[in-house]
Amino acid sequence: PLVLAEDSQAFEVSLRMWSPETFLASGDFGLFWQEHFSQCLRVASADFANMLRTSRSMDVGACQELLTWLRSCGRREESMVQAEEVELVDMAVLFDCLGMACGVAFCTRWQELVGHSLIIAI
Repeated sequence: PLVLAEDSQAFEVSLRMWSPETFLASGDFGLFWQEHFSQCLRVASADFANMLRTSRSMDVGACQELLTWLRSCGRREESMVQAEEVELVDMAVLFDCLGMACGVAFCTRWQELVGHSLIIAI
């Protein structure tokens, strides 16, 4: 189909006004993303870890565990450049569902989230 120049310009304006975090349901993750990575669909792993470490007072080890988990939830084979980035959609699966605190705990301290009786049963 033929795309008119006016439609193309309107699309460009709409795209600039759109913010990815508007799709997020979790208030704390949406706010975190908007404050630190607004308008981004992916960020460098190191930038995400540093911002999480400074804003949430996480230790370096926990940040590394979290990044390992986030990199493993990608849906495809990734090149070396992409492996150094984490995507909003991958983080939303974790943080938008569980929230920031429980999402971090799920990846780094899952034993604290599981009841004592379940751990004994395993």
